[in-house]
Amino acid sequence: MGEKRRGRTAIQVVSLVAILGSIGGVVLWQWMHANSPVTTVDRAGQAIKSGDWKTVYRLINWSEDQKRMLDEDRFATLANIYNKVYALQDYKVGAPAIEGETATVPVTVTAKISSLISASTKIDNADVRCRKVQGEWRIEPDLKNGLLGLGHIGIGGL
Repeated sequence: MGEKRRGRTAIQVVSLVAILGSIGGVVLWQWMHANSPVTTVDRAGQAIKSGDWKTVYRLINWSEDQKRMLDEDRFATLANIYNKVYALQDYKVGAPAIEGETATVPVTVTAKISSLISASTKIDNADVRCRKVQGEWRIEPDLKNGLLGLGHIGIGGL
C-alpha cells in the first residue's frame, strides 16, 4: 500500500510541477509580448488612428530638450491640426530587427492625404526605430524624416 501511495504522490508532484511550469511559461510569454517594440509601435498606430495624441506622446523617447520644446499638450494640439491633412487609415506592423536595446520595426501604412481641392490615399513602407528605456520600448523621434520616420511618404508630421 505504501508503494501505491508514493506512486500517487510522485504523479501529483510531477503534475503540479508541469502545471506551474505551464503557467510560468504563459506569464513569461505575455510579459515578453507586452514588452516588445512591436507592441509599442502597434499601440502608437492605434493611438494615431484614434487621435489619442497623449498616448502617442508617451510612447516616444523624448530627450529632455525635446520635452522642453514640445510638451504633451502642445504635441496633442499640433497633432490634431496635422491630422486634418494627413490621417493614418491603416497600418501593418512587421517583424522587428532587435539588436540589444535598439530595434527597427517595419510598418506598412495607408494614409489619407487631404488638401483644399483633393484627397488621395497613399500606401508605403517605413522603418520605425525604437529603443529600450528603463525596461520599456519607446519610439525614437525622427525629426528629420517626420516624427515617426514617415516623412518620405508624405506623413511628415507623424
